[in-house]
Order: sequence, then structure tokens, then C-alpha cells
Amino acid sequence: MKIVVINSTGPMGASVLGSLIEKFGYLVLPIRNKGMNKYLISRRKKELDEFKENLVKVIKRHGDHMIKSGGVNMIDRDSSPPYMILNKKPVEDDLALFEKKEHTTVSQIYEEFREIYAKSLIYKKSYHDKGKHVEYTTYFDTYDTEKLSEVYKQEFGDVLFIHLHRDFTDWVESIVSQRFSKPDKFKLILLHGFYNRFINYEKKSRRCPGMHVNFTSIFEPNTSKLIGDLSKTLGDDKPRVNWKKEQYDLYGRLRDYDTTFNIADTPGKYLSAMTLSFVDYCSKKKKITRLDDILFFAMYLFDLVVFLIKKKKTS
Repeated sequence: MKIVVINSTGPMGASVLGSLIEKFGYLVLPIRNKGMNKYLISRRKKELDEFKENLVKVIKRHGDHMIKSGGVNMIDRDSSPPYMILNKKPVEDDLALFEKKEHTTVSQIYEEFREIYAKSLIYKKSYHDKGKHVEYTTYFDTYDTEKLSEVYKQEFGDVLFIHLHRDFTDWVESIVSQRFSKPDKFKLILLHGFYNRFINYEKKSRRCPGMHVNFTSIFEPNTSKLIGDLSKTLGDDKPRVNWKKEQYDLYGRLRDYDTTFNIADTPGKYLSAMTLSFVDYCSKKKKITRLDDILFFAMYLFDLVVFLIKKKKTS
């Protein structure tokens, strides 16, 4: 088995990168954070069973309901109509056998389940090579990252880690854009919380083995170079495809090349220049006070109201 583990925290372009790697013959699915990291660290049967149960719940939920998933950002996702990701009827027998089978390793569960899920897909046809997978990992930095990296290799053998990085101010605006579309958009958010999360991720991920990719290098005009870098790092020949004519899987939503690889969220689209300058100032002084949190939240609320007014006028 060969697995590419894409490590990120918050919006860092993981699904865009995964959509490129898919073209090298890897299976890409709209699934993440179902308890695999927890089991790999604990090695307790309880977590193994929980991981399996979580995966079964995913395929049943995706097979029973139309959902909104993926896209270039939250606005793209929310403005698109719901749809069916898969049809679980053709794989019901496979799924029943999978549930009954006594699995002893997470790699067995992982491989078997993902092949069943791939077989049931209706929003796309996967042309992956058997045994090649892209794993979107989350909360990687909440564990002992060195130990977690090692147990991935022990469990799966051929593992490549790709760690994503993004400018802090840009990252904060992208997180805020997600909050703008949620029911709890007016709930208190603290800048120091964002900063601590970001710095912890940076410190831990920078020490991890693997390929390190900056957010901007995924998008035009840098995409072609990244494709070449991926070919070398993966050890796979560059696919003979017309990259600009392909469709790209953004976590369950197919988009064309231009939509995928031109950054949708430009600086200042959600937060004002004043707010962005303040976030940048706070990150450079490397100490965020309670007063900073209060000022940031006040500016956030102002920018949110402006955004909602503009949205209402254009809807």
C-alpha cells in the first residue's frame, strides 16, 4: 500500500493538492478525521472498532442523504445545490461482509473500506491504482507527531507526508470566511486562540519528515512547477493528461482547472484592510493580549455586518 498523508490545520488548500495527486493514480475520497490517528497512537481495540464504526456511518450517511460538500470555499459549497455522493445499493453485500469481518489491523479496515466506498461513487469515476491512497489527516499536531509519523510507516509501509503551510493573516481571513456562513457567526472568537493553534501546528509540522508545501505554490502561476515536484517526490511519472481540461475533486465537488487553481479568496474579500493590518501587527509582535482579542472581535463584527449587507443586496 502507498499512502500520501496531507497534513494541514484549517483552510490550507489540502483538497486542491489532493485533487492534483489523484491524477497520479491515487484514490481521493471526501472523508477525513474518523479516528485513525487516535488508534495508531493508542493501539487499543476499542479505538480500532470505533474507527471501523465511524467509516460505516459515513458510507450510510452519504448513501442515504443528499449533501453539500466541497468546492473552492464555503460560499461555493453553500451556494451549490445538494447532491448524492454515492449509491450504496450496489455495495450493500460488500458492506455487510465488511461489518461482520473480524479485522485486526487498521490498514485492513482502511484498504477494504475505501475500495467499497470507491465502488459506490456516483459523482465521479475513480481511476486509481489499487493500493494507492490520499489521506486527509487533521489534528495531526495534537499528538506526538514524531511517534505518529513512525506508526503510520509501521502500519502502511510506503508513506509520504505532505505538510501544508500558509501565511497567518491570510489563514485567519479564510477561517473567518467559513464562520461568516455558519449559524454561530456572531459567537465570540479570540485572535489569540487562532494564533496559538497556528503556531503549535507550525512548530510541530516543521519538524516532521516529508514534503513541505506553501499554500501559494499550489495555485497559478505555480501549479505546473508543483506537478513536476510531486512527480519527483512521489516517484510516479507525470500523468499524460491535459491538465487544463481535467475535472478536479475538491472534497466531493468537481471543478474545472481555472476554478480550482485560481485562488478564490483574495485578501480583503471578507475582512477590511484595517482588520488585516491589525492581525498582521499582532502576529509580528508574537504576543496577543486580551485587549487585542477585544479589538479583533469588534472589527470582526463590523466586517461581518458589512459582508451580510452586501450579500443581501446581491441575492
